[in-house]
Amino acid sequence: MQLMCELMLLFLVLHIICGVAFSQRLNQLCTSSQDRIGRCVKREHCPAVIENSNNSNDSICRSGENQHRETLICCPILRNCGHCGEPEQEIVNRITGGSDVEPGSHPWAALLVYTLGRGVTKSLCGGALINLQTVLTAAHCIEGLPRNWRMHRVRLGEWNVDNLHSCKNIENGEICNLEPEVRRAILHDHYNRLSNSHLNDIALLQLAEKVTISKYIKPICLPLDKTIQLMPIENEPFTVVGWGETENGYYSPTLLEVTVIGKHLSMCNQVFRKQNMALAETQLCVGGEEGKDSCRGDSGGPLMRQIDNTWYLVGMVSFGDRICGVRNQPSVYTNVVAYIDWIEHQIIEYN
Repeated sequence: MQLMCELMLLFLVLHIICGVAFSQRLNQLCTSSQDRIGRCVKREHCPAVIENSNNSNDSICRSGENQHRETLICCPILRNCGHCGEPEQEIVNRITGGSDVEPGSHPWAALLVYTLGRGVTKSLCGGALINLQTVLTAAHCIEGLPRNWRMHRVRLGEWNVDNLHSCKNIENGEICNLEPEVRRAILHDHYNRLSNSHLNDIALLQLAEKVTISKYIKPICLPLDKTIQLMPIENEPFTVVGWGETENGYYSPTLLEVTVIGKHLSMCNQVFRKQNMALAETQLCVGGEEGKDSCRGDSGGPLMRQIDNTWYLVGMVSFGDRICGVRNQPSVYTNVVAYIDWIEHQIIEYN
């Protein structure tokens, strides 16, 4: 599984080592059979083929009819890691209804670590690991911070933030978190922190190093398949996780999850009209049940749906009403499906 993800990143930075034999088509950008941007590579260098050896629908960049030329295929650049979105089988039993989750239930959940000055650090936002070197979060978690604040690290594999040790003893053994540095934070070009509507509230964090997949650290799946992208939102159940503020007004030391229901975007437009907001199709309206909501400190965290025991990232916590968990007061999430192309282009750029 780790090897599959390593290979997926490796083909992004392939160099032309046999230019004469393979001509200039090797490593060129192309369009895959799934209408995704890819690169022309040898078949054995494409994780999509390695994982799906029986797939006969590969997009051919160049035929290998000539015995001196190998067939090149268009390998999609943005692709889910093998076994993404799949918690370990022995820890999939989770506690619902806004309660603590078991360690490893959502191994893609990330905490953004800020330096507040004078050596003081604090975790104020969440995120989701989408590959071995990329975390997706909300742009407002990065932009407009106080002058002496700096977001410089991401914590992965965390469960209980009150336990300051990087490794913690739990019932089934030991859980260790990682805290890699952030090499680059990429905000959406059209995000405006002064806008009431919080459009394009999305950012990518490129980690300084690739992480190692474990029971407690693993990427979530992106909704790359068209059938998943077209699934309904309204009246559908979703799960949101985070370490944010609870009904008692304090941040939770342990990772919490809650099930929330999708609403039509018009409901949020009606709720937030008094604040002069106009929401767009790039946003999702979710929640509005008494006592079930994301809240302060959950920003940037993942909104997810489970399909055949696999978790897919649907949205990122963006904003809500001043008081969380109020009946008929849903919250607003960034619609990840609307930004798949943007995510793809950013990964191409920084690789």
